[in-house]
Amino acid sequence: MEERLEYLDISWSWCSFGSIIKECSKSVGEMNAGEGVVSEMPVRSVADLDRTSGMPDSDLLADEIVSEQLTRNIQFFGFEAQQKVTTSYVVVIGLGGVGSHAASMLLRSGVGRLLLVDFDQVSVSSLNRHAVATRADVGIPKAECLKKHFSTIFPECHIEAKVLLYDASTEEKILSGHPDFVLDCIDNIDTKVALLAACVRRGLRVLSATGAGARADPTRITVADLRESTNDPLSRAVRYRLRKDHGIEGGIPFVFSLEKPKAKLLPFKGPSGEEENPSNYQVVPGFRVRIIPVLGTIPAIFGQVMASYVVTQLTGLNVQPEPIVNLDLDHYRVLHQRLIEHEETLFGTAMQVQVDVEEVMYVTKELWHGRSARDQFAKDVGRGMWRSVNELMLVRWDKEKPASVSNLILLKFKEADEHELRTLEEIKELEPEFYERVESALKRAEFDFGSVNSMESVPDLTKSMYVDFNGYPCVRLLNLTGEIGCSNPGRDKVVAPVVRYKNVNEVTKPSAVLVSLVEFLELLGRISNDSNFAKNIGGVLVEQGMDTQIKSKGFSPDQKFPGAEFAPYKTNNYEWNPIGAGMMWRAYSFPVFLLNESGTQLVQEVAMNNEKKKNDYTEDVVEFDLVMQGSVWSSLPPINNSSSNHSKPIILTVASMDSASFFRDKNLGAESPISGLIALLAAVDSLSRVNGLDDLSKQLVFSVFTGEAWGYLGSRRFLFELDLQSEAVSGLNSSLIETVIEIGSVGKGFSQGKNTFFAHTAAVSLATNETLDALKHARDSLELKNITVSSASTSNPGIPPTSLMAFLKKNPSTSGMVLEDFDTSFSDKFYHSHLDDIKYKFFSHSGSCISCCPHTLYPCK
Repeated sequence: MEERLEYLDISWSWCSFGSIIKECSKSVGEMNAGEGVVSEMPVRSVADLDRTSGMPDSDLLADEIVSEQLTRNIQFFGFEAQQKVTTSYVVVIGLGGVGSHAASMLLRSGVGRLLLVDFDQVSVSSLNRHAVATRADVGIPKAECLKKHFSTIFPECHIEAKVLLYDASTEEKILSGHPDFVLDCIDNIDTKVALLAACVRRGLRVLSATGAGARADPTRITVADLRESTNDPLSRAVRYRLRKDHGIEGGIPFVFSLEKPKAKLLPFKGPSGEEENPSNYQVVPGFRVRIIPVLGTIPAIFGQVMASYVVTQLTGLNVQPEPIVNLDLDHYRVLHQRLIEHEETLFGTAMQVQVDVEEVMYVTKELWHGRSARDQFAKDVGRGMWRSVNELMLVRWDKEKPASVSNLILLKFKEADEHELRTLEEIKELEPEFYERVESALKRAEFDFGSVNSMESVPDLTKSMYVDFNGYPCVRLLNLTGEIGCSNPGRDKVVAPVVRYKNVNEVTKPSAVLVSLVEFLELLGRISNDSNFAKNIGGVLVEQGMDTQIKSKGFSPDQKFPGAEFAPYKTNNYEWNPIGAGMMWRAYSFPVFLLNESGTQLVQEVAMNNEKKKNDYTEDVVEFDLVMQGSVWSSLPPINNSSSNHSKPIILTVASMDSASFFRDKNLGAESPISGLIALLAAVDSLSRVNGLDDLSKQLVFSVFTGEAWGYLGSRRFLFELDLQSEAVSGLNSSLIETVIEIGSVGKGFSQGKNTFFAHTAAVSLATNETLDALKHARDSLELKNITVSSASTSNPGIPPTSLMAFLKKNPSTSGMVLEDFDTSFSDKFYHSHLDDIKYKFFSHSGSCISCCPHTLYPCK
């Protein structure tokens, strides 16, 4: 029985009666005879099957036909967001009226991979609500039917059809592969509960649908948490079973109808017309066979709602459904009065309350969607959705500002008490994501509602017209020979309307262009090649975030050979940084800002408002303001400056301490150079605890340089000070430097369970050979079997772009070695970019270098 249920091949059906049975029998007879519906199914080659069984193509949108087919989606979401859809994998289980429409719209929305699961076949009675089935499909498994039709709609989608019944034995076959979303369109309680529990256990995002039968009002269909799904017997039973059997109280979004069923289940009649027990005719135990009255449009809308929810979730579009509880005006009066009483208790007066009941309604419904501000961004729809007005109250976000529309948040009582005890600075520091999201929502309130009612002066008018947002500027940098970076074209501010990059061809006057990072590269290239186009670029705003294309290919605004002019060899066209775009070293006569998260959301709304107001005389504009450390060294043991006997040869170990980026102040440099700096500082700390350093035959000196990203300013200045024998380098003598050891990028040396580092040497000498041997000896003595230290490839033109270049430029015979996590080209895909962030690095791998370095430097006797 278990084997039969795994791949059901149903050649008959009792789910349709009377004259319909003749129709079914005819189709089945034709099928069994080798004719009819089965023979009409398209025959696919092995190549086709292979192509449709893999993962979605990350470059699917590069196909001209696909891009044109999805052009309206791309216009709505943006290219990067749509790409998240085309690279997604969605599983749809249950392919009846709801599931077939959900799957159909997911396909048409560009989902790159679909798994369609259903054990049942198409019946004549299901044609009133099925998305694509025709009479010719009757008797065909629903999964195969959808796959056949879908292949003609969007053939690039990887579609897999499984004629399976979901249960514990098939869970792994259906839910493996890390789907981005699972759609539960099953109408059997046991199966639905098992699926939902499995998704929760596996950490999979799942969206479930309740009963669509016996309903007629499409306006009552909504999405909310399982706990909020009412008036539905199926969801009530599922809710009970999940809580009782699996301890799941909620957290699962459901599509359901608030409408009470308009019709009842019809009595079951057998072939003779007499009422009989339905279970006697079940093809699969536990599954209903009685006909539920269904208005075909309602399951279709259920499916459309499910598809819309999934697509907006995949793209990150924040769509908040209306609260289930529709409060009447009296509830908002209670909230308004509660705000007044709270103000009087806290501040001794309610004079700063600048909202009336109507504005309280706006803040509660439109801004916070009837939920606590702290529950707005929970992953599960409906968590925190209020059940009673007695649970919530309005309080000021910033206690220094009046209680206005743009300064009120909705909180539960306990949350409000905690909020009053904290400052905004504390919230910003401890909960930066929550802070940014609230700030973004309140700025949206300023746009949506304004602050006209509180205006008492010209500054108040200014505040109602302008909204400040933060970002990271590209600045103009000057030197003796020229300039690089970005600046306003004159001495005045730039004021320009905001347009999205997709609409830039329609621009007829200087505008501020809102772009993603991928579009940014394309825009700068077009500006460089088209002077007429460049005249209409008043400024550029770059959205926060990194799409899949940038994440996979990388982004570096530096040159392909950074600092090539300082190379101690002539092969300066070598590509150490293959993805380098070079934009960091060009000059642009317009301001460029990288937006933060809240600024990105705000400007996106501004751009959309301008698109809607094309024929109006007003538009939202953005205003750009005018935009325009030191190295250290130490030694072990400490050098005695009062002594004239400084004869020990010096082993100089160096690292860089700062990075660069196209956007000033957004250049952490997690991989390059911070990973190397961490390794050096840890080595110094370890060696400082060792006894007997005075007995070493060589002097250990450590130096950390700043400004290396800008022509090796730190190391060149260090050498200059050595020549001058200035106080800054008192006790050091360049003639005593035996070898230079530089720790470069060492944070990404982990691959296939091993940490691999490469030694790039210059002026190979006894000292460099001893250093390389010492590294290997340190690895062996510590029994670090997962660490490999290798010499860099001899095909390299020389050492990579590092501070050692400055030493070699001054003295080509300098003996030195650079320890890196790469051989022939950078492993850092985000070299000298704002994306070289700790979120994308693995600093635990720097520990391998940290372990080796002190043991390498210590054996100097």
